[in-house]
Amino acid sequence: STDCPGDNLYRALPSIRKEVSVQVGAGRQRSEVTLTPAARRITYGGSTDISGVLSDEDGAPMVGRAITIYWRPSGGRWKVLTTTTSSLDGSFGTQITPEKTTSVAAVYGGDASVWEGQSGSKKIWVKPIVNLVAREAEADVGGTYRYPAGSPRAYLGGTVEPALRGQSVRVYIYKLMDGTETLVKEKSVLLDASGSFSAGFKFSEVGTRYRAAAWYQQGGGYAPSRSDSIFFEREV
Repeated sequence: STDCPGDNLYRALPSIRKEVSVQVGAGRQRSEVTLTPAARRITYGGSTDISGVLSDEDGAPMVGRAITIYWRPSGGRWKVLTTTTSSLDGSFGTQITPEKTTSVAAVYGGDASVWEGQSGSKKIWVKPIVNLVAREAEADVGGTYRYPAGSPRAYLGGTVEPALRGQSVRVYIYKLMDGTETLVKEKSVLLDASGSFSAGFKFSEVGTRYRAAAWYQQGGGYAPSRSDSIFFEREV
């Protein structure tokens, strides 16, 4: 049997409509742009890859097209990071080393047959580097800082990089006893111009071991971050 000419025309209508609309520019295909950072949280000074795919509305990769990747640091304006070209599978990418929490997005400018497209904005959180030490004390081979017998106080201090003057860190001190931890002090301290901070702790017991850590509270365009724990005690 043979198909009715009307049936053939009906089946062909979608492709005919698409071809005609593309030619007259009234119905250009949509483009789809994705963009994904390899890491959503990085440490200050670190880098991450960002990659994406350019495809048409049917999901087919678009090859050899110019893609502009933009970035915007926290509190700043959008700027061009780089312009790159989509590969055979429609993929593209670059690397970024943000100095503070940053948003990124990718834009395809379109052409005569395909509309422009833009990815969603993705945020990359940057964590400052927080260091904490016990001052005026010597660390033993196990890493515990030991204050001499009779020392009235422990002197803790550290730095935050980059130097975020006027921002704060919160210092937590826990007493360790019988396998449990008890919070005995917490204090917020401001960072000075060099990013340094200090906090004192008055001993109330001898021979007791303590653990301390410093937390940077989110702000100033940076994500929350914490120091490694340190341990200290006053000798009997």
